[in-house]
Amino acid sequence: MKNRFNTMTTVTVNQIESQFVHLSVAEQSALLERLVQQSRVAGADQPGLLEAPLAPAIIISDVQHESERTEEFRAAEADLLSEVG
Repeated sequence: MKNRFNTMTTVTVNQIESQFVHLSVAEQSALLERLVQQSRVAGADQPGLLEAPLAPAIIISDVQHESERTEEFRAAEADLLSEVG
C-alpha cells in the first residue's frame, strides 16, 4: 500500500510541476509563498521541522531561472514550428 501511495504522490507532483511552468513568474512566486506558509502552519506542531525559513531571494531566483528555461523552450519550439510550417 505504501508503494502505491508513493507512486500516486510522484504522479501528482509531476503533474503539478508540469503545470507550474505555465504560470507567470509572479504567479509562480505567489504560489510558492502560499505553499511555504501552508507548510509552516502544518509543521507548527512538529518542532524543528521548519526551523530554517526559506530565503525569499532563493525562491525568487529559482522561479526566475525556471521561467527563463521555459521561455527558451518556447522560443526554440516556435523556431522549429516555423521551420516545419
